Amino acid sequence: MVSIGEQRWMTENLRTTHYADGNEIPLVPDPLSWISAGSTGTYARCAYENNATSAAIYGYLYNWYAATDPHGICPQGWHVPTDGEWTQLETTLGMPTVELDQFGVAPGEAQDVGGRLKSTSALWQAPNLGATDASGFSSLPSVYRSGSTGDFQALTVSGTWWSATVGEDNGLSLSRSLNNDGVGIQRTISPKGRGFCVRCLQD
Repeated sequence: MVSIGEQRWMTENLRTTHYADGNEIPLVPDPLSWISAGSTGTYARCAYENNATSAAIYGYLYNWYAATDPHGICPQGWHVPTDGEWTQLETTLGMPTVELDQFGVAPGEAQDVGGRLKSTSALWQAPNLGATDASGFSSLPSVYRSGSTGDFQALTVSGTWWSATVGEDNGLSLSRSLNNDGVGIQRTISPKGRGFCVRCLQD
């Protein structure tokens, strides 16, 4: 756990296979089954390339339905952060108010917000611009799984995490991404069927 301003974040991506109440989160390695889970709103998790060793390093990938299920994917006393709570983190790290709600760019570059969240680990592909992990957040390049093809993408170059907040279209949710070639943090709108990592925030 690391304190960043008034928030307390986990310093690793979630690796859980069960909800807080003991129910198992369905493991869905097959691409077609993964696509189906996303299109029907069914819970799903997987490891990168279905390799358990990858899950031990990067955490599991969960679709949004699994990440936000009422059974509670985070341990008791923790939760999946909302878009507003991600914004609070960005504000604490100095992102200007005028940049907080932007999409499609990587705001916070002048303040190295992304770099302060990125681990200096060699798991990030060079150049891993601005990476200092000054915040202690220690993010890794956590890959993602496509909701439309079931393919795994972006290992070593980016990491993306769910928020619990839906977009204007109910099939979309807001998320956050960091990239090896940038020093900001992207606020993105993503289909709920994608597989992203989860970083829990203390209640």
